[in-house]
Amino acid sequence: SQLARRNAINGKKFRTRVFRWLEQNTTLSLIPHEVKISTNGAFKTDRNYGDIDILAIDDSSKTLILFEIKNTKQAKVIYEFKRDIESYLSKLIPKHLERAKWIETNLESLSAHIKRDVTDYKVFSAIISSSTLPVKYMENSPLPIYSFSELKANGIEILSL
Repeated sequence: SQLARRNAINGKKFRTRVFRWLEQNTTLSLIPHEVKISTNGAFKTDRNYGDIDILAIDDSSKTLILFEIKNTKQAKVIYEFKRDIESYLSKLIPKHLERAKWIETNLESLSAHIKRDVTDYKVFSAIISSSTLPVKYMENSPLPIYSFSELKANGIEILSL
C-alpha cells in the first residue's frame, strides 16, 4: 500500500539520520549496511531472524551493539499506549532478542561476514526510536529503549557499556 511504502521510506531516512549521528559523534565502528539474518541472507539460517538495523562495534568494551531503529509516532491516547506496549512486548522485542541470541551463538560467522574477529565480544541490544515509547517506562523491560533525542542529549554513554 501507499502508506506502507511511505513508512518504509521514512524508516530508512530515520535509520540514516541515526547512523550519521553515531558516525559523527561516537568512536564506534559501524557496519554501513543492515545485516540480514535469514535463510537467503548473508548467513544461512534455519529461519528468518530479520535484520540488524545498525551494527556497531565498541572495541574499548569489546561489545557488539545491535541497534533496532524505529521511526515511531508519539502515542497520544491510552488506546495507542496500550497497542504500542502490546506490539513491542509480544512481537518486536522478542524478535530482536532472538536475533541477538543468534548473533551470540554465531560470532564466528559474524566475524567472517564483517571481516574482523569479534568472537570474544559480548552482545548488547538497544532500541532507538524517533519518539519516546511508552514501553520504555515499564519495569523490567527486556531491552533498553531510548529516543533519538535522549541519545543525542546524553551521548553513547547512555548505554552504560
